[in-house]
Amino acid sequence: MELTIAIETHGCKLNQADSEEMARRFNDEGYRLVDIEDGPDVIVVNSCTVTHVADAKARQAQVGKAQESGFSGRI
Repeated sequence: MELTIAIETHGCKLNQADSEEMARRFNDEGYRLVDIEDGPDVIVVNSCTVTHVADAKARQAQVGKAQESGFSGRI
């Protein structure tokens, strides 16, 4: 069974480059990259935050978005 993954990126160009590298590595391991709306098995949130409060808010926003779409996998 092919596992699917969605990578949600927030932040600077470095974050975007990191997400592209993660996508390549997941692809090399047999994962297929999809959109969150497609119901992936795994969601990776790549976010750049300065404080733990901002980090928690960013995570919570993604969890809410995933739950709204019916996602029941791992974030």
